[in-house]
Amino acid sequence: MQEVANLQRRQVRILKYIADPPFGVSMLIKYPAR
Repeated sequence: MQEVANLQRRQVRILKYIADPPFGVSMLIKYPAR
């Protein structure tokens, strides 16, 4: 079930990027989506 928890955490992170565009862009530049 670890993969499911990681997926949910990633979805929350993506939602945070959408909610805070400048932060999301800077994070995407630093940590490209794998």
